[in-house]
Amino acid sequence: MVDTFTLLSLIRYTYNESSADEKQQMEEILRFDAEIKAELRIIKEAKQLLPKVSFYPKESTIQNILLASKKIKLV
Repeated sequence: MVDTFTLLSLIRYTYNESSADEKQQMEEILRFDAEIKAELRIIKEAKQLLPKVSFYPKESTIQNILLASKKIKLV
């Protein structure tokens, strides 16, 4: 099982958000650890599915946010 720290590192690696050092360490780990490599494959497959999903708030939610922003006074 992959621990939480490694899982977060894999997600950062997948989205190219890791530091240069973390990226280098991850690539070294991926060469030797089949379990981590399998987990990365699962994350990448899941990432491929995400763009197909769109989330939109209800029109009433947008209107409520706009109304509330008009009521806020900036100091």
